Amino acid sequence: MKRKIKNIWRIRKDSDGVSPVIATILMVAITVVLAAVLYVMVMEFDNDTSIAPTGNWVELEKDSSTTAIMKFGAFSKDIKWTDITIKIAGVNSTSYELSFDANPPTATDVDQDGSGQVITAISTDLGDNSQINTGDYITLTWANAQPGEYTITIVNAEGEQIQMSGGSLLNM
Repeated sequence: MKRKIKNIWRIRKDSDGVSPVIATILMVAITVVLAAVLYVMVMEFDNDTSIAPTGNWVELEKDSSTTAIMKFGAFSKDIKWTDITIKIAGVNSTSYELSFDANPPTATDVDQDGSGQVITAISTDLGDNSQINTGDYITLTWANAQPGEYTITIVNAEGEQIQMSGGSLLNM
């Protein structure tokens, strides 16, 4: 019985370890795995600009018979006022496109079809940083508003529609 215990604790006397071929394969495999993990970590930090941002409305409603308020919530990416276009489709197949110029950001859609319906958009940048932030809003004013339902769409500089939660219909 004593002899078995001695055999268990006996230290190997040979100097052979892992063969050089196996050791090389293990080192290459560990290097590849570490490189893959590092690549995935770096790619998560990459701010992919190919995906259109998303946002939400805090308010999108009629303020008076000729004005409406579009109050913004949060966006998934930073968006400058000058990088968006507001598209409004409305009564009798009328459509408007409003793009903002430099500070202060304002936009006017000219009367292209002779209907007398001109929309002016005046933005209020509460952060005064030329970017759309939570709480910033746009006041839309119709020169000759027709009652009905208008669909509001926001497009970024790349022409991609910004998905806005909270609805896109405005009843005037």
